[in-house]
Amino acid sequence: MSLTHIYKRRAALAVFAICLGAALPANAATIISTIGEFDGPVLTNPTYPQPSLTIGTFSYTLPPVPIVAASVSGFFGTEFSPTTALENLFVGGIEVASCASESADCWSDPSGVQTPWTYTFTPSQFAALESGSVLYTVVQTGDFQVESGATTLSITVAPEPAAIAMAGAGLSLLLFVRRKRRA
Repeated sequence: MSLTHIYKRRAALAVFAICLGAALPANAATIISTIGEFDGPVLTNPTYPQPSLTIGTFSYTLPPVPIVAASVSGFFGTEFSPTTALENLFVGGIEVASCASESADCWSDPSGVQTPWTYTFTPSQFAALESGSVLYTVVQTGDFQVESGATTLSITVAPEPAAIAMAGAGLSLLLFVRRKRRA
């Protein structure tokens, strides 16, 4: 193997490493938006279900790449009042959690601790999240006061196309060098 061939191979590997290194920081990004605790109104002589009530709005900025995963998590109850009314919670019109029974911990937890919940969106539901702003609402379905702990929306987007192209260029260069070496 000639000295020139060795230098060319090392140079090609260096370019590949630079391309790959430039692509790595641009991996899939996760966007987070959080809404703080919510104490709903105390209802007198209510009928159920109540009309939808807005708890807050998740606001975020999405890059022009597809959503690859999304979830929302929060707590029934607040730190001060760890239980809540019977209720259904919605993000962007999609039901994400429900405190449906008076025997459930979310309604009558004797431990005095908030009840956590999590929902993972399906790919067919991603369109509801693409606007950069989505409502978080509740429909009260039974007695007591709506209490919602801090709630976090997490959206993961695909890597930037330029990063993928950079990694592809580095891989192509590596394959070219290997093929040329075998010839």
